[in-house]
Amino acid sequence: MQPRIIIIATICLVLSLLWQPHHDPTIVTARPNKSFNKDPRRLNFIFGTNVNPLIQQTITRHLNQLSFELIGDQSLLLSFGNTSTTLQYISRQELTLLGHDGFIVKTIMVSLLNSTTSSNSNISQVIISVDGNSGLLASHVNNGVSYGCYAVLQELFGFGFAHPFRMTPSPLVHQEKPLDLVQFLQQHQRLPLNLVERPHLSRRGIHIHTEHPLEMTHFLNGFGNDMSLEYDQWILGMKEWEQTCEWLIANRQNSVQWIILYADKWKDFADSHERQTRLSLIVHTAQSYGLSVGIDVPIVMEQQHAWRLIRKLGQYQDEIRQLHSNIDYIMATGADFMATELGFSEFTHGSAEKMLAYLNESALYLDLKYHKPIFAKVHISQGQYVKEYIDPLTGKPGLNFNFLPYYADPRLGIMPHTVEIYALDDPAFTYGNTNFTQMRDFMFLEMGKRQVIWHPETAYWITFDSSVPLFLPTYIDRRLHDLRLIARQSAKTGVPLDGQVIFSSGWEYGYWLNDIVTMRMAWNPHLEESDHEQALLKTLDDVSRSFIFDRTIRSQFNSMTVQAMLDQTKYLIYGRVNHTQPSNLYKRAGITLLEGWDTWGELNVLADTWFGMKMETQPSKLQYDQVATGSDHMNEYQHYIRPLLLEMLQNFNTTAYRYLQLFQSGIDQTWFDLYSDIVDSALLLSYRTKQVFELFEYSAAKYKSDQAGQELHKNLAKQAIQDAQLVVNHRIQNFRVRDPEVIIGWNFNPTAYHFGYLWQTKNLYFWWRDYGKVVLNYESPCFMNVQDPVDIVIGEGFAENMAEELRKLLNYLKFLDGIADCLAAPMDEPKIPPFQV
Repeated sequence: MQPRIIIIATICLVLSLLWQPHHDPTIVTARPNKSFNKDPRRLNFIFGTNVNPLIQQTITRHLNQLSFELIGDQSLLLSFGNTSTTLQYISRQELTLLGHDGFIVKTIMVSLLNSTTSSNSNISQVIISVDGNSGLLASHVNNGVSYGCYAVLQELFGFGFAHPFRMTPSPLVHQEKPLDLVQFLQQHQRLPLNLVERPHLSRRGIHIHTEHPLEMTHFLNGFGNDMSLEYDQWILGMKEWEQTCEWLIANRQNSVQWIILYADKWKDFADSHERQTRLSLIVHTAQSYGLSVGIDVPIVMEQQHAWRLIRKLGQYQDEIRQLHSNIDYIMATGADFMATELGFSEFTHGSAEKMLAYLNESALYLDLKYHKPIFAKVHISQGQYVKEYIDPLTGKPGLNFNFLPYYADPRLGIMPHTVEIYALDDPAFTYGNTNFTQMRDFMFLEMGKRQVIWHPETAYWITFDSSVPLFLPTYIDRRLHDLRLIARQSAKTGVPLDGQVIFSSGWEYGYWLNDIVTMRMAWNPHLEESDHEQALLKTLDDVSRSFIFDRTIRSQFNSMTVQAMLDQTKYLIYGRVNHTQPSNLYKRAGITLLEGWDTWGELNVLADTWFGMKMETQPSKLQYDQVATGSDHMNEYQHYIRPLLLEMLQNFNTTAYRYLQLFQSGIDQTWFDLYSDIVDSALLLSYRTKQVFELFEYSAAKYKSDQAGQELHKNLAKQAIQDAQLVVNHRIQNFRVRDPEVIIGWNFNPTAYHFGYLWQTKNLYFWWRDYGKVVLNYESPCFMNVQDPVDIVIGEGFAENMAEELRKLLNYLKFLDGIADCLAAPMDEPKIPPFQV
C-alpha cells in the first residue's frame, strides 16, 4: 500500500474514532457543517424531521423571545432531532438502549475559522445536539425528542413550565447588556449540558378531576365559562388547554384524562353531536402535543353529575345496548382509552355480579371494536363487602367491593386510588380506614396480571386542603415515599408498575407545585439515593432548576421546601411533639385540627357513630365543644393537642418567615409570581394554625369559666381571620386563570356544586364556620350548609337506599334548629359570615 494512502486511511480512522458517540456524555471536539459558518456569533437552532411539528413551533416561539446582543468568540447552535449535525454525535445505538421516550442531550465544542471578519482568528461554536425515541402511548410522534427539546429550554436557558397557565420566561429574555452567551451559561453551570434520560414509568399523566369546579371544568365539558353553549364562548378556553398540554409535555408526561358530566338541566347538550365535536377537538389538540387522551365515564355511578354508560337499569341486554352505544359516543371523539368507576357511589355498590359483568363487557367491547384499553378506579372506601366472593388477600369470603376487578377480564386495567396526603403505609383514619396497606397489598397482587396505574392525589379539595386553604407540600413527600416503596417491591418481584396518573384538583395556593413535582417523579424518583430526604431534594431540584436560575437562591428554596415537607409529615400525619409520637394517633394528628369541616363532614361522623355507616371522608378530630364541656376531653387537649398546636404554630411561623426573607432578598422577576404564591400560602397555613389554636384556647377558657380568657382568645381568633383575608385578597388579584370568577364565584357550572372550587377560600368559609360554632354556639351540623346532598352525594337519581339512610339521620336530628338547611344548598350566594362579628 502506498504511504500516502496509508496516511489518509490512518487520518480517516482517527477521525471516525473521534466522532463515535459516547454512552457517557462528554464534550467532543469536531468540525461543524460548513452551512453554519455564515454567522457564527448568532444563536442558531435547527430541527430534524422527527421533531413534532407543533413542538417545533412552540420551541421556536420561546427561543425567539431571547433578545440580547452577543459578544465574545463563542456561538451556540441548537440541533433538535435527527439533523445531519445531531446524527454525527448521537447514534441510534445509544438511543435504542434507552427505550420508549428516552432522550439524549449532548454538548460538543467545535473550532472553526471566523469568516465574518478580515482576520483569520479562530472562534469556537458550542453545539447542543438533541435526539430521542418515540413513545409507547403516542407512537405517532417522537416524544423523546420533545422531552429533550424542553429539557434544553429549561436546563440551559431557564424557561420554566411550573404552572400550566404561567410559563416562566428565561432570565435572558429581557437581557439589556451585551452578553457573551456561552460564558454566561458556563458561569451559571448551565453548560456543558449532557443528559441521558429514560422514564421510570411507562405511563405518566394527570387526571383533571372535573367533578370538581376547577379551572378547566367548563371547557373540558364543552361549555363556555358562563355555561354558554355558544361555540365562540367555548373556544376561548382553547388557549388554556393548549398551555396545559404543553405544560404536561414540558414535564415529560404522556397521558391526560378527565371526567365528562351530565345533568338533567342540560341533558339535550349532554349527549349532543355538538358536544361530541367539541370533545373531539379537545382530544385532537392534546394528541397533537404527543399526549394519550382518556375520558373517564362511570358505568352506573350517579354522584356528582356523572355522565354514565348505563342510564336506565332493567333488563341486562337493554343495559348492554346502552353500554355499547355510549362507549361508541365516547370513542367517536378519538380518545385513546377510557377510565371508569365501580358502584353507584363511593359508598354504595349494588349487585357485584352485575358490576363484574359490566366491567368485563366494557373491556371486551373496547378491545375487540377499538383495540383500546379501559381502566377501573379502585377506591379506598371501606364497609362494602361481598360475601359471595373470596378476598384474595385473606383467602376468606367477604371481598371488599372495590377489589372486584381481581375477578375481571385481564384486559381491564386498574387504577388503585388513595386519598388526601397519606402514603400507602401511613396511619390514615379516613374513609373507614386506619391505613391504606390493604390497597398497597392489592396493588402488589395485581401487578403483572393486568395493567396497573398508580392513582394518588396531589389535592383532595372539598374540605381538606386547597378549599381552606392549606399549603401542603407534604403531598410531594408522601407521593415520593409511595413511588419508592412500590419500586422496592418491583425490585423484589421483577414486576414493574405500569404507570402513575395523579389525581389533580386545582392549581392555586401552591398546588401547582404538588402537581409538577409529583408528575416529574414518575420520570425519575431518584432510586439511586438510599436516603429519602436526599431523593426529595433531587426531585424538587429537577423542577426548580427550570424556573429558579440563580443557584444560591434555588438551593435555599429547595432546602426550605423539603424541610417544610418533612415537618408537615411529622406534625400533620404522625402528630409528633418534641420528637415523640402518640401511641394512638386517632384524633391526634395535626391535619385533623386544620382541615375544614362542613355540614356533610359532621353528618358523616354522626352516621358512623349512630348507624355504623362508614362514610367519613376526612379524619375525625377533637371538637371544640368537647373541650369546653368535658374534663376527659380537656385533659386530651392539654396533654396532646395543645403541645402539638404550639409546636406547629412555631414551626409554620418560622417557615413562612424564612420564605418571606428569601422573597425580600431579591427574587428574580421571572418567577416572582410563583414565589409570591408560595409565600402567601405559607402565611395562610400559619394564620389557620393560629386561628385554630385560639379557638381551642377559647374553649379551654370556657371550660374554666374564664370570661377574660374567652374575650382575649375570641379576638385573637378573629384577628387571624382578618389577617388571612388580606392575603387571600392579594392572591385573588394574582390568579392565573383567564376568568377568576369561574373558580371563586357562586355560579351555575357543570358540576353538582353551586360555586367555584375556591369560593370557600375567597370567603374563608371554614374559618368563619368554626368561629360561629365555637364563639356563637351554633350547634346544628346544618349551620352554613352550602351543598346539595341529593346532587352531590347521591346523584340526581336519588338512590333509595341512600335516601332512606339520610331520612333516618335527619329524623334523629329533628330536635335541632335549622335542620331544613341540610336538605338543600342556598340558591343565592350566602353572606359569609352570616352573623354579626
